[in-house]
Formats: sequence, C-alpha cells, structure tokens
Amino acid sequence: MRFLFIFFRLLKYKAEWNKQYRECKIRRQQLIAINDIDHTIEELIIFFIPGADYFTGKENISGGLMSIISLAHESSEIHKGTATFVICSTFYNENLIYELKTFQNNAKILNPIVIESYFKNIKKLILHIPEFFVENFVKNHLNKFWLNSINRVHVNILNQNIQLMPPGDVIDRLRNSIPYITMTTAHRKYCTDFYRINYGVPLHLFSTFVSPELYFYRTSIQKEKLILFSPDNNSLNLQLIGFLSKKLPNYQFQVIENISYDTYKDLISRAMFVITLGEGLDGYFVETYFSGGVAFAIKNLNFFDEKYLELPCLFDNYGKLEDLLLNLIEKYEDTAEYNQLNVRVSQLLSKDYSYQTYQNNLRKFYNQEYTYA
Repeated sequence: MRFLFIFFRLLKYKAEWNKQYRECKIRRQQLIAINDIDHTIEELIIFFIPGADYFTGKENISGGLMSIISLAHESSEIHKGTATFVICSTFYNENLIYELKTFQNNAKILNPIVIESYFKNIKKLILHIPEFFVENFVKNHLNKFWLNSINRVHVNILNQNIQLMPPGDVIDRLRNSIPYITMTTAHRKYCTDFYRINYGVPLHLFSTFVSPELYFYRTSIQKEKLILFSPDNNSLNLQLIGFLSKKLPNYQFQVIENISYDTYKDLISRAMFVITLGEGLDGYFVETYFSGGVAFAIKNLNFFDEKYLELPCLFDNYGKLEDLLLNLIEKYEDTAEYNQLNVRVSQLLSKDYSYQTYQNNLRKFYNQEYTYA
C-alpha cells in the first residue's frame, strides 16, 4: 500500500520526485554512517527529532531541535568510553535528513528502519521522545517486534513545552505498556512534585544549553536602533510593526526568521529590543538579556515561575498591546533604565540557566538521580 501511495504522489507532485531523489542519497549516507558503529553493541540511546521539510529537505530550526541535539551531544560525552552508544534519529515516517545545517553541530541523523535492522543484540535501550511525538508512538509503535525483543526499554518523554504534552490517558497507556517511563523538562516551572504526581512517572529537570557565556554581549551604547520580533504570530507582528514604525520612525523592524543560529545570535546582540509573542520564557527572551539587550514578553504562567512575575518587561495579555509596547520602548530608551532592567533580569535568568548545571542535570538523569523520583 505504501508503494502505491508513493507511486501516486510521484505521478501528481514534482515535490515528491525531489523528495525521493533526495532521500536515496540520504539512505546511502545513513548506511555508510551506521556501518561505522559496532553492530553487536548491547546498550543504545536514541534521541528522536522531527524530519526534514517536505519541500526543501532542510530542518526547521527551532529551540526544541537545538536542545535535543545538544542533549544528544552531551549524552555522547557522558558515555564516551563506555559500552553505550548515542544516536540521533528522525521519528517514524518523518521525512529523512542526514545533516543539520542551520546551526553548528556534528550530528549524523539516522532513521528507525536503519537502526532496527542493524542492531540485533540490544539489551538496554533508552528512547528520548519529544512530547509532540508521544501520542503517535503510543498509537502506532508500542508493539514493534524490535522493542519487544529488548530486555529493558526506557522511554523518556522530553517535555520541552508543557502546552504540547499529550492527554493523560496517553501517558497512562504508555506507562502500562512499558515498565520504565520518565519525563524530563526544559523549564523549572513544570518540574514540580505536582506534575510528578499528575503524570505518575519520575520527573527530572534538564533545563537547556543556554548560558550567559555563550552569547555576544553588547552594551546599550553599542546597540542599534533595531526592534526584533519572534516569528510566533505573524499577523500580530504585522500589526505591531505597522503601528510602531509610525511612532518610532528612527527604528528598523525585523521578524526573526530564515536565518542560521549564528546569524541570529549576532542579530539579537545588535538589537535594542526584542518582542517575543510565543512561550514567553523562550530563547528570544533569555538570549536577548544574555546579549545585553531588553526583551518584552507575554507573562505565560506555564513557563515563568514566581520570581519573574513582577518584572516590568512582561505584559499580562495582548489587550492594548500597541500602546503598552510603545510606552515600554520609550521608557527603556533611557540608558540608565535600560541597563538596570538588563542587569535585573539577567541575574534572575542566570539562576536558572547555567551550562554546568545543565551538564550536571544530564549526568544525574543517567545515574537515575531524578529531581522527583
């Protein structure tokens, strides 16, 4: 049936020809790469990532993707010299990809079919599955022969965004089918005893690779008259840019999209202000402050914990947002006010975002020293 489906798409869509041609090359690359790994290994860790864009064949860069690749890299470092091997893989039936090119990394991406056919002696397997793939995994892949042939399968749910978590009954079914389930979080706000009890699995804080020393710091004097917007809400971005450009003619405005991560880091270091309309406590917010800037964000209670809630750079909702942002920008054009806010927020963020702490959290996970066991 799948062959007929592909044949039909080849007849109808030019993009399908491009995809099949592209993936023939990728399959060859993946086979060469996996043959460099000892096929008799008995312990394997797999990090699942989204597949390539159907039309371009490239990854869709996101903080979540970069976080998973960082976790895989750090896991490889932790297990270097041991019997455990770490692999990155696209999720089942996702478009194939072999290399990620929008940010610096050394990952070679395989796919589940290649992995399952190659490793026949696995006795211990850890699957790190992003939250948005969990329901698919539970519905379609729990009874795979390869998984059932392995003595100890450990599924870790990568809860990077609690708003994307599947319903509780999906977690229940997963827990009832696979004895060893854990959940790790990217944010401290939803790594609590409440969620440990609610989900019924051990819960552990990973945090992310974000850390002050990783960014290009520029002082307020070095900043440009540039206001950036996260790409989360295009219609609202257009509305705000239309309004603010009339009120602030000396500024340039730009939505952050279709650029590499290195270009992005340089861009936010030069920008005077960044407005993020997504999660709130996201990379656009955190990385801006670590780059010496000022960011404004929605006060999303799913991500910000109590110590952030009184910050003047957070707004409660989208009501009267145009005037609110204009007033905030005009207030923080004052150098003293600007620097004071940057220092205040950066100090708070530094308590939650430390590369060393992130690495230690990952080691604790593999030692089964969970935040909430």
